Amino acid sequence: MNLSEDIQRIKQVMGLLIESDNYYDKILDLYSEVGLDGMKDDEIKYLKSGGESELPSRFKSEISQKNYDDYVSQGESNKNNFKPEDWQDIFDLKKIIENSNHKPKIRYDYEGAGFFLDIFCNLEFDYDKEIFESLQRLNNQFYLQVQDDKILYTIPKIWLEEL
Repeated sequence: MNLSEDIQRIKQVMGLLIESDNYYDKILDLYSEVGLDGMKDDEIKYLKSGGESELPSRFKSEISQKNYDDYVSQGESNKNNFKPEDWQDIFDLKKIIENSNHKPKIRYDYEGAGFFLDIFCNLEFDYDKEIFESLQRLNNQFYLQVQDDKILYTIPKIWLEEL
Protein backbone atom coordinates (compact mmCIF):
# COMPACT_ATOMS: atom_id res chain seq x y z
CA MET A 1 0.00 0.00 0.00
CA ASN A 2 1.38 3.48 -0.85
CA LEU A 3 1.04 6.57 1.30
CA SER A 4 -1.96 7.84 -0.68
CA GLU A 5 -3.88 4.62 -0.05
CA ASP A 6 -2.96 4.70 3.65
CA ILE A 7 -4.26 8.24 4.09
CA GLN A 8 -7.42 7.50 2.13
CA ARG A 9 -8.12 4.43 4.30
CA ILE A 10 -7.56 6.44 7.50
CA LYS A 11 -10.01 9.11 6.31
CA GLN A 12 -12.60 6.46 5.48
CA VAL A 13 -12.21 4.87 8.89
CA MET A 14 -12.68 8.27 10.50
CA GLY A 15 -15.94 8.66 8.56
CA LEU A 16 -14.86 11.64 6.49
CA LEU A 17 -16.35 12.24 3.07
CA ILE A 18 -13.53 11.87 0.57
CA GLU A 19 -13.60 13.87 -2.62
CA SER A 20 -11.43 12.83 -5.51
CA ASP A 21 -8.35 15.05 -5.53
CA ASN A 22 -6.17 13.86 -8.35
CA TYR A 23 -3.57 16.58 -7.71
CA TYR A 24 -3.20 15.67 -4.07
CA ASP A 25 -2.79 12.02 -5.06
CA LYS A 26 -0.02 13.05 -7.44
CA ILE A 27 1.70 15.02 -4.67
CA LEU A 28 1.47 12.01 -2.35
CA ASP A 29 2.98 9.80 -5.04
CA LEU A 30 5.75 12.35 -5.58
CA TYR A 31 6.43 12.37 -1.84
CA SER A 32 6.59 8.56 -1.87
CA GLU A 33 9.10 8.66 -4.72
CA VAL A 34 11.45 11.51 -3.74
CA GLY A 35 10.59 12.56 -0.18
CA LEU A 36 10.48 16.18 0.97
CA ASP A 37 14.05 16.83 -0.24
CA GLY A 38 12.98 16.22 -3.86
CA MET A 39 9.94 18.48 -3.69
CA LYS A 40 9.54 22.21 -4.31
CA ASP A 41 8.31 24.54 -1.56
CA ASP A 42 4.82 24.96 -3.06
CA GLU A 43 4.47 21.16 -3.38
CA ILE A 44 5.47 20.66 0.27
CA LYS A 45 2.99 23.32 1.38
CA TYR A 46 0.24 21.62 -0.68
CA LEU A 47 1.17 18.24 0.83
CA LYS A 48 1.20 19.52 4.42
CA SER A 49 -2.12 21.37 3.96
CA GLY A 50 -3.86 18.20 2.81
CA GLY A 51 -4.51 19.74 -0.61
CA GLU A 52 -6.11 22.87 0.84
CA SER A 53 -3.39 25.40 -0.07
CA GLU A 54 -2.81 26.97 -3.46
CA LEU A 55 -2.25 24.46 -6.26
CA PRO A 56 1.48 23.93 -6.95
CA SER A 57 2.87 25.58 -10.08
CA ARG A 58 3.54 22.21 -11.77
CA PHE A 59 -0.23 21.61 -11.91
CA LYS A 60 -1.12 25.18 -12.88
CA SER A 61 1.04 24.87 -16.00
CA GLU A 62 -0.54 21.48 -16.78
CA ILE A 63 -4.01 23.04 -16.51
CA SER A 64 -3.00 26.00 -18.69
CA GLN A 65 -1.51 23.72 -21.32
CA LYS A 66 -4.61 21.50 -21.31
CA ASN A 67 -6.88 24.53 -21.70
CA TYR A 68 -4.72 25.77 -24.57
CA ASP A 69 -4.71 22.36 -26.25
CA ASP A 70 -8.50 22.13 -25.88
CA TYR A 71 -8.89 25.62 -27.34
CA VAL A 72 -6.68 24.82 -30.33
CA SER A 73 -8.40 21.48 -30.94
CA GLN A 74 -11.77 23.27 -31.17
CA GLY A 75 -10.33 25.29 -34.04
CA GLU A 76 -13.05 26.44 -36.39
CA SER A 77 -15.83 26.01 -33.85
CA ASN A 78 -14.46 29.00 -31.88
CA LYS A 79 -14.53 31.35 -34.85
CA ASN A 80 -16.96 34.23 -34.67
CA ASN A 81 -18.08 33.14 -31.23
CA PHE A 82 -17.76 36.70 -29.94
CA LYS A 83 -19.39 38.29 -26.93
CA PRO A 84 -21.41 41.48 -27.52
CA GLU A 85 -18.64 43.67 -26.08
CA ASP A 86 -16.18 42.02 -28.50
CA TRP A 87 -18.35 43.06 -31.43
CA GLN A 88 -18.52 46.61 -30.09
CA ASP A 89 -14.74 46.74 -29.74
CA ILE A 90 -14.24 45.30 -33.22
CA PHE A 91 -16.59 47.92 -34.63
CA ASP A 92 -14.87 50.74 -32.68
CA LEU A 93 -11.41 49.45 -33.60
CA LYS A 94 -12.43 49.34 -37.25
CA LYS A 95 -13.45 53.02 -37.00
CA ILE A 96 -10.12 53.90 -35.33
CA ILE A 97 -8.25 52.18 -38.16
CA GLU A 98 -10.35 53.87 -40.86
CA ASN A 99 -9.80 57.30 -39.29
CA SER A 100 -6.03 56.94 -38.84
CA ASN A 101 -3.65 58.51 -41.36
CA HIS A 102 -1.63 55.31 -41.69
CA LYS A 103 -3.04 51.82 -41.56
CA PRO A 104 -1.61 49.75 -38.69
CA LYS A 105 0.95 47.06 -39.32
CA ILE A 106 0.07 43.57 -38.04
CA ARG A 107 2.82 42.03 -35.91
CA TYR A 108 2.81 38.38 -34.90
CA ASP A 109 4.96 38.86 -31.79
CA TYR A 110 3.46 35.95 -29.86
CA GLU A 111 4.03 33.13 -32.35
CA GLY A 112 5.30 30.01 -30.64
CA ALA A 113 4.90 31.50 -27.15
CA GLY A 114 2.38 28.84 -26.06
CA PHE A 115 -0.11 29.08 -23.21
CA PHE A 116 -2.73 30.91 -25.28
CA LEU A 117 -0.40 33.78 -26.19
CA ASP A 118 -0.07 32.77 -29.83
CA ILE A 119 -3.78 33.41 -30.38
CA PHE A 120 -2.91 37.13 -30.16
CA CYS A 121 -1.20 39.58 -32.47
CA ASN A 122 -0.27 43.24 -32.20
CA LEU A 123 -1.53 46.15 -34.24
CA GLU A 124 1.22 48.73 -34.62
CA PHE A 125 0.02 52.30 -35.16
CA ASP A 126 2.14 55.40 -35.67
CA TYR A 127 1.89 57.34 -32.43
CA ASP A 128 -1.06 59.69 -32.31
CA LYS A 129 -2.51 60.89 -29.01
CA GLU A 130 -6.08 60.62 -30.29
CA ILE A 131 -5.58 57.00 -31.45
CA PHE A 132 -3.97 56.09 -28.13
CA GLU A 133 -6.84 57.59 -26.14
CA SER A 134 -9.41 55.87 -28.39
CA LEU A 135 -7.74 52.50 -27.83
CA GLN A 136 -7.77 53.10 -24.07
CA ARG A 137 -11.55 53.55 -24.17
CA LEU A 138 -12.31 50.14 -25.71
CA ASN A 139 -14.26 47.67 -23.53
CA ASN A 140 -11.75 44.83 -23.70
CA GLN A 141 -8.55 46.51 -22.64
CA PHE A 142 -5.89 44.31 -24.12
CA TYR A 143 -2.20 45.09 -23.82
CA LEU A 144 -1.59 48.67 -24.95
CA GLN A 145 1.78 50.41 -24.92
CA VAL A 146 3.81 53.12 -26.62
CA GLN A 147 7.17 51.95 -27.93
CA ASP A 148 9.56 54.01 -30.09
CA ASP A 149 6.87 56.41 -31.36
CA LYS A 150 4.60 53.46 -32.14
CA ILE A 151 1.43 52.29 -30.41
CA LEU A 152 1.15 48.55 -29.92
CA TYR A 153 -2.31 47.16 -29.26
CA THR A 154 -2.78 43.44 -28.71
CA ILE A 155 -5.90 41.76 -30.10
CA PRO A 156 -7.04 38.17 -30.71
CA LYS A 157 -6.03 37.05 -34.22
CA ILE A 158 -9.62 36.04 -35.00
CA TRP A 159 -10.56 39.72 -34.89
CA LEU A 160 -8.44 40.35 -38.00
CA GLU A 161 -11.06 38.73 -40.24
CA GLU A 162 -13.61 41.27 -39.03
CA LEU A 163 -11.31 44.29 -39.34
